[in-house]
Amino acid sequence: SLFGLFEGRVLPFDVNAAQHYADLAATARKSGRGFPTPDGYIAAIAASRGFIVASRDTSPYEAGGLQVINPWIPST
Repeated sequence: SLFGLFEGRVLPFDVNAAQHYADLAATARKSGRGFPTPDGYIAAIAASRGFIVASRDTSPYEAGGLQVINPWIPST
């Protein structure tokens, strides 16, 4: 099954992530920005574990104040 292929590699949206989601959403609102719910879930899971998000579309994560890298842009 699909779940079996990714067993141990999918991070859950747990209570800790839910708490981070609320903080990230508040930060985004304070700056007059927002993010789509799926991006918010990804951001919250990453933030709750101290991870950096890698995404081509960095704006939703930046809106929440999360550290994000765009792997399609060469680093300097």
